[in-house]
Amino acid sequence: MKTTVTKLLATVAAALTIFGMSTLPAFAAEGKSASNGNSVNISDVNATAETRALFDKLKNSGKGDLRFGQQHATDENISSSASQGDVYEMTGKYPAVFGWDAGLALRGAEKPGSGADKNANAKALAQNITDADSKGAIVTLSAHWCNPGTGKDFNDTTAVASELLPGGKYSGTFNKELDAIAATAQQAKRSDGTLIPIIFRPLHENNGSWFWWGATHASASEYKELYRYIVDYLRDVKDVHNLLYAYSPGGVFNGDSTDYLATYPGDQWVDVLGYDEYDSDDSADDSSAWINTVVKDMKMVSDQASQRGKLVALTEFGRSGDHKFKESGTGDKDTKFFSELAEALAENVPSTAYMMTWANFGGGGDNFQAYTPWKGSDGEADFKAFADSNKNLMASKDNVDYSNAPAAAMQNGSARIVTPVDGNRVTDTKVVVRVKTEGVKYSDLDLNSAIVTTDRGQNVKLKYSCNGYFTGILDLNAAGINLDQSKLTLTPQVKTKDGKTLAAADGNGSVTVKLGAKPEQTVDNVEDFDSYDNEAELQSVYSPNHSTKSNLTLVDSPEDNGTMAGNIHYDFVSYPEYNGFQRSYTPKQDWSGFSKLNMFLKADGSDHKFVVQVNAGGVTFEAYPKIDGADGHVVSLNFGDADGNGGDFAPASWDTAHAGMKLSQKLLSKVGSFALYINDNGGNRPKSGDLTLDSIKLDGKRDAYAPNTNPTPGNTAKAQSVDDFSGYSDDAAA
Repeated sequence: MKTTVTKLLATVAAALTIFGMSTLPAFAAEGKSASNGNSVNISDVNATAETRALFDKLKNSGKGDLRFGQQHATDENISSSASQGDVYEMTGKYPAVFGWDAGLALRGAEKPGSGADKNANAKALAQNITDADSKGAIVTLSAHWCNPGTGKDFNDTTAVASELLPGGKYSGTFNKELDAIAATAQQAKRSDGTLIPIIFRPLHENNGSWFWWGATHASASEYKELYRYIVDYLRDVKDVHNLLYAYSPGGVFNGDSTDYLATYPGDQWVDVLGYDEYDSDDSADDSSAWINTVVKDMKMVSDQASQRGKLVALTEFGRSGDHKFKESGTGDKDTKFFSELAEALAENVPSTAYMMTWANFGGGGDNFQAYTPWKGSDGEADFKAFADSNKNLMASKDNVDYSNAPAAAMQNGSARIVTPVDGNRVTDTKVVVRVKTEGVKYSDLDLNSAIVTTDRGQNVKLKYSCNGYFTGILDLNAAGINLDQSKLTLTPQVKTKDGKTLAAADGNGSVTVKLGAKPEQTVDNVEDFDSYDNEAELQSVYSPNHSTKSNLTLVDSPEDNGTMAGNIHYDFVSYPEYNGFQRSYTPKQDWSGFSKLNMFLKADGSDHKFVVQVNAGGVTFEAYPKIDGADGHVVSLNFGDADGNGGDFAPASWDTAHAGMKLSQKLLSKVGSFALYINDNGGNRPKSGDLTLDSIKLDGKRDAYAPNTNPTPGNTAKAQSVDDFSGYSDDAAA
């Protein structure tokens, strides 16, 4: 197999510059068969024996097998005397799982990286992985990658996902990040040269909107293709076979798999079904409510993993926000937090392989970060009792015993269109179509019959390029197809030499693109709900927060003007405390030329707390129109004068760092997001209901903010009656 791979790579080297990558299809090694009762459904059928053994070990986790993990387990600490980390100093034991962030470490932004030399940092990270393995710990890597398009940090949400795929503007840049991951994995070896298996968790928490790969910045189709690209590149191009791949959206899903699976890349690319969730509520004396939420979702994730022959893990959890461990080390509620969570998982989701918390970075004030207790803190004794409660929780020789390696199940052959991505827009009249085959040998492919058909009758001839890729060009002009805002559906047809058509990798295998550039929308039209072809498109623009995508729908406008409106359904039984949806802007928008925000609102008379949220200049501001009536009416929210005086918006109550700040024109010149929430106002108010909104527009024109000038305030709107905060709890909207 190795010889065949090497020869093929050499043969197609000239094609690499076309794609920015070259991949070999994955298929089971000779002698392996899915019919083998001991085989495992692993994403890399050529995975090392140790990697298959780790997969099998974690997949078969039972009630007493839960493992505890921590990011930066030994190289970050709160206690000044904790030379091997706070957990070890308290317990004399290491966590069973060690984590590092490869995206940060490889560019020198976190330990063990230092400086900009990726090769040196890869070597240092590999040495740390080797050290962790020698201590009896499994290793997992996440990746807070910089935005490959802008070079800025991971929270620069400029949309770039589709440009990282083959032929994309930034594909080569992104490949360098993957090259460093490969260099790390291939240098992580035991003294006898055995490669150490690693769990790699790229593109995590993608259902949130805080990363460039997240919701509203990358569509579900873009995310899935980018995730697959990462696996294909590392596994097949870089010949890395000691990685397991983890998929880990963030909670909450209320036990419903719909949103969890909305961006699932597929069984051929995923090994670990993960789940990230933090407890930030310090109002109760314990974390039982949060734990119940986690257990409900983890049961769902476990069910999905079981159906697919995958393993399940709580890939990231912790106490954060108001519930974080206090810098003083005293006054923390619920010091039995870890034991309570572990017991609940062991009892209700016994298949959970591990639970991984974040790093004890330290710091001070609002920036203090500790995710475990430390020596001398209130929680030390209870954490030690937790560590002693089960021998499998902590690192051990048995934990990294990879001697039992089952075979890898053979994968079914498939073909999919990689570019263009489903739902994207086509603006060039010559469309390059790339089709990727998986799970089939090159020698078995019928290279002459591959085509892509369109729903308008065209057949695009495909030519084999390299390592599973076929390409073809659809000339829209020659086909008489205009860039007229209509849709075009493409379907691949790739066969093997025995005449069998390869199955679709996702759905029916078709992708539908829009023809032509997106029509310009003026900045004052914040949202009219009329530009969406369907609810799926609407739901791809707004990210749910403590809700589900299906709770945001299109309805006939209550303004009775023949247009569409947006309906937010809230459900405090399924999603307690608050429900909301957020739209992020890339690039940031300039709202400074307007003095108010108008919207048509038809409420349900529930008298809950309606929150209109604007993030401007990095500060979150909120206004609270009343919803104690059911008549449709226009709500007008005033931004105030140039300095924000007299406005209806104030910093969110939970954003104590910006308390008292005003929504000035300067801040309004950089609006990063707009959100709508409904907070549970308690009492006898209904636990579910609906708000319908339309015609969300900026109004009250004034001179826009310009640096080093004094903008005129212009006409300000009459203040809308809003809450004075006296009747509500001080819960954050988000």
